Amino acid sequence: MQVTQLQMARDEATRRGITLTDTDVTVERDRTLKQIFVDVDPKEYESVMDQLLSQQRLTRREFAMVIETNAFLRALARPTIQGAITDANLLEAFNTMYGQRVRVRHIAVNNMQELQAAQKRLAAGEDFSAVARSMSRSPISKDVGGEMPPFARTTAGIDAAFAETAFALQPGQISNPVNAGGLFHLIKLEEKLAPRTQKFEDVKNSIRAEVEDRALIEAVRVQRREFAERALRNLRIDDPILGRQFDQKLSQANSRSKDRAAVAQQLKAKQEQDARQAAENAPPPEPAPILPPTPESTTRQASTSVTTQPATTEPAR
Repeated sequence: MQVTQLQMARDEATRRGITLTDTDVTVERDRTLKQIFVDVDPKEYESVMDQLLSQQRLTRREFAMVIETNAFLRALARPTIQGAITDANLLEAFNTMYGQRVRVRHIAVNNMQELQAAQKRLAAGEDFSAVARSMSRSPISKDVGGEMPPFARTTAGIDAAFAETAFALQPGQISNPVNAGGLFHLIKLEEKLAPRTQKFEDVKNSIRAEVEDRALIEAVRVQRREFAERALRNLRIDDPILGRQFDQKLSQANSRSKDRAAVAQQLKAKQEQDARQAAENAPPPEPAPILPPTPESTTRQASTSVTTQPATTEPAR
């Protein structure tokens, strides 16, 4: 597969008139090792290579083919990336990298019954902060109408799903329910705050380089997957021994992929089960205070005949 994908990349580069030098391959190798060994001195790369290759089940020759293939794929992808990145893309990346913040209010409840009650009150036009004060389970923000201190996408202690939902909202917009931290949340975006410590124009060029590099990495990944799929469809192995070995390795790879998918599904099911148990074990909401009757209500009650029926309960849907 490594040989086949490398040959496909070479053929595509030749078709487009793209040439690759030894320097291009060396630069690709250095870039790859720097991404893999983030905290390792470059002088130590060779000493830790064997551990990497063992983990990836690669020989040094196979690793060299991977690097050369990626160098070709990067050269093929570069013309499609250059000119495709707009100032809007750069501004979005700037806001992510340099800490655009949001100020939100939220209502945190224990279960779907409380969530539906909160949504019903909001739909009826009740003020978000008022509903938060009376219903939210957050001891920190409840008394201030659900308001949270401004936070960025990367602020420690903020659930990733909560943060991504908040940043996707427009000012004044209320989110769909978000399951985060064992509670159900309704989030209202009050405002988006610009980064405080850096100017966009001062770092625009470095951001462009970062965004282009990320786009190239993704383009290389996509093209390599496409080559692999094409190779599997078209590859013919005439030697019976090599054919059996290849089929065995392909079966093992597919089995590992299925195992990873099964584990991911189990983790998701466990998270959902934990959330249900947390909701079932949560204490019931505090009853509303009983107010003394007014003279007017007492008069109405005395003058109205009411026939009571036995109370019935219906399972929550």
